[in-house]
Amino acid sequence: MHPILKRNLANFVTSLGIISGIFACIFAITHQNWQLATWLLVFGLMTDGLDGKVARKFWSTKAGPYLDDIADLIHFGIHPALWIWLITGHIPLSVLYVIAILYRLVRFTIKKQHTSALFSGLPSPAGAIGIFGIILSPMDTNTMMIGVLFMTCLSVSSLPCMHIIKNKQIQRFLPLMIFTTILLPFLFGGGQYGFAITELVLIGIYIFFSLISMIPHYVAR
Repeated sequence: MHPILKRNLANFVTSLGIISGIFACIFAITHQNWQLATWLLVFGLMTDGLDGKVARKFWSTKAGPYLDDIADLIHFGIHPALWIWLITGHIPLSVLYVIAILYRLVRFTIKKQHTSALFSGLPSPAGAIGIFGIILSPMDTNTMMIGVLFMTCLSVSSLPCMHIIKNKQIQRFLPLMIFTTILLPFLFGGGQYGFAITELVLIGIYIFFSLISMIPHYVAR
């Protein structure tokens, strides 16, 4: 493979994420279809995980981390915020969520957390999963808003959250996790609420295991 192609392969994957994120935002306003939004979120998660692997294997350009931040802001910040606005009608809360994700991404880049096995605060992809789980669930509007505010606070917090890709123990169970994620919505009856419950279960498990993974660190102290 040509060296220039190698160096830009990760950027190409990230660019696919940016483009799909833009379309997700457009479709959120024009179509308001939760199935389409869910699948575009899944595609965003895939490109977000894949571009990092490609960059580690083939290297990347200096623009890579910044392009990744743009993709994350669109897919996991602006897109969920649009749905917060569409479902709850609360514009200030939607804007607050975008600002929180932007702050989290800037902090991530400045502190170079991509080299760490732990994130500081809830990662933006996990936050987006939690947001969609909340706003697609049968909760009343006030409860949804409280849930969204909780996810917003977690995003800007210093809560240690595990890096799934760099956690070798989690890597062993990754195929099982993917299979379970595909199966769960149908176990909960499928449809909008089935996917919502699945997303809430996933984010709950992620936060729980992130807290559990920190126990050895505190015991060692």
